[in-house]
Amino acid sequence: MNAAPLYKKYMRFSLKIAYDCVKIAWQERHSADRTKANQAAATALVNLNVAAAMTALNFSFLLLAGYVAGRLGFSLLF
Repeated sequence: MNAAPLYKKYMRFSLKIAYDCVKIAWQERHSADRTKANQAAATALVNLNVAAAMTALNFSFLLLAGYVAGRLGFSLLF
């Protein structure tokens, strides 16, 4: 099973949530009660961190898979 489409799906979902939260925070920036703006900004930061972590995790899996395939191929050759 290929996990790349799953990563892309969840990364896009996290980025969309972050974008929507930034829009809400921007719209609520001048309101008297800043609770909604603060919550939206915090949620946006969390979702951006999730998307960044997924990118790093996917990249590290690719590096690990390449390393293992290279070692296996090298050991089969010699």
